[in-house]
Amino acid sequence: MPVEKDSEIVPIFSIKDLNKLHPRYQLLDGKKHSKKTLVAVDLDGTISSEYSNNCQLLEPSICKLITFFNKQPQTMTMGFTARSPYPEITFEHSDRLPPAYRDPFMSNQEFTERELESYGITFTCNLRARFSKKDCVVLTYKDCYPCNPLFENNIFYTDLADKGKVMYGFLPSIIHDIDAFHMIDNSLDYLEQVKIAIENINEIHGTNVKFLGYHYTMTDMLEKLKCCPKVKP
Repeated sequence: MPVEKDSEIVPIFSIKDLNKLHPRYQLLDGKKHSKKTLVAVDLDGTISSEYSNNCQLLEPSICKLITFFNKQPQTMTMGFTARSPYPEITFEHSDRLPPAYRDPFMSNQEFTERELESYGITFTCNLRARFSKKDCVVLTYKDCYPCNPLFENNIFYTDLADKGKVMYGFLPSIIHDIDAFHMIDNSLDYLEQVKIAIENINEIHGTNVKFLGYHYTMTDMLEKLKCCPKVKP
């Protein structure tokens, strides 16, 4: 019996648009499910601005949205970024953070965690039990070589590898624990890669995990304007 393909990519301009789409796409439909929904949120170009000299939220409402997800018992959240977690960053990079979070000898991973902390953002996708309860999981996939994706502290770093390839190697370990995968990203390419990966995984494993991607298009406008929004820090 063929597995039904149940996936979609929806364009949104702002987080307010995402709030309006909740009832229509049943992101959180209020029903009790035996499995969980995993919500993956991109960092650069979705949470933070790529066009500012300082770490700056694109929309403060993203913090409230993630907090709302975190309070739902059947929803897990994780950061999902193409950043590499390994190299040490320069002092100039550290200087983008608020003074209390600066350190000239941070790795990209430490910088990312402090950046999210300065925004008041945390993620709740605690999957350590699936990986022998390790705090840090380095995932070596031959399809991602020479990149070494890392999952740590509820943040997935693809180390510049395609997000679809990373999910194709990662999701089978938890595919029977979730019934939906939602992803918010400013890259349509990444969304389409993950969509195809989940459809292939469903076919191989006989599962029916629903994929819903939200293409965050505000970043496209900012790239054309080469500016960043004027928002409160």
